[in-house]
Amino acid sequence: MRRRYPLALLGLLLVSGLAVLAALRADPSDIGDEVDVSDLPVIAEADDVPGPDLAEGWIGSDPLSDAGLAGQVVVYDFWTYSCVNCVRTIPYLSAWYDRYHDDGLEIVGVHSPEFEFEKDPDNVERAVDDLGVDWPVALDPDLRIWNAFGNRYWPAKYVVDRDGALRYYHFGEGNYDEIEDVLRELLGVDPASPRADDGGDDSGTAEPPPETTPELYVGNRRGSTTSPEGLSDPDGDGTPGGTADFTVPDEPTVDTFALDGRWEIGDEAAIALEPGAAIVLRYRGSEVNLVLAAGDDATATGTVTVTLDDGAPRQVDVGGPDLVNLLRDGPAGEHTLRIEADAAGLAAYAFTFG
Repeated sequence: MRRRYPLALLGLLLVSGLAVLAALRADPSDIGDEVDVSDLPVIAEADDVPGPDLAEGWIGSDPLSDAGLAGQVVVYDFWTYSCVNCVRTIPYLSAWYDRYHDDGLEIVGVHSPEFEFEKDPDNVERAVDDLGVDWPVALDPDLRIWNAFGNRYWPAKYVVDRDGALRYYHFGEGNYDEIEDVLRELLGVDPASPRADDGGDDSGTAEPPPETTPELYVGNRRGSTTSPEGLSDPDGDGTPGGTADFTVPDEPTVDTFALDGRWEIGDEAAIALEPGAAIVLRYRGSEVNLVLAAGDDATATGTVTVTLDDGAPRQVDVGGPDLVNLLRDGPAGEHTLRIEADAAGLAAYAFTFG
């Protein structure tokens, strides 16, 4: 999951002591059977469910504890702020929080980062404010809570009942109606009472349709397997990455990107070393997002010039490291997008599509 679900993460571990569900190359949303909301199983007793005391800091709340959450239905929502799949679930979480908080619902947003910049609490606090996250957010920079739950996906939701037992889990986008039904059942909400107004529908899917490019990482930690044209051992030492002048192939392969100009390739990102350095992306889909940073300083600002096929170039603002939408509601089919750095220092981390 994590912005289009990394299928390389093959196993699913639940809370410590629970069964392992093998799901080789499975869509995480397909793990498990349909849920009978009126007869939810006890997946883990309260003593086996990790608590919020493992958090290394909090945003929007004093530190929470098992005792402080006793008697409430709790959703532990694992997310990270530059994850497009996580961001897409926020309106639903917000609607549930507004509708059911007075009925005893608490949401604990567990911010478990993927990239180093997501470990910075100031960056997380800014994102929480920008995204309108009103519920408590537990900082999990070292993945202590993530590992205690045996979690493997962004986003992931674990629902705990008023007695502290784990009763439900869901990975990825979608299943919003079912999740709300679970919350209403565990809260004891009158079935005839109004539902949450999320302003959306239950059409979120866990995996992009076949015509959509999968997630592409730009750094060499993962990018060398998904985008060989962009990371092709420029130093000749057998290791993707390093500093080099890149040239775009005449016909970029679909579902890959290539670099143009002088770039430094690091573990997590590629850094433009000159104005005009560019990424040329051959993709499928109508939405393109890219995690970008204008520079080393989280307060740095800048722009990139974006050109779709042979269309007119346009500028897109870039600030501190975050998810940047480059294209929304674009044409279907295969297309080429050129993203050009307007200044040296631009860092590009990962593409996601929709």
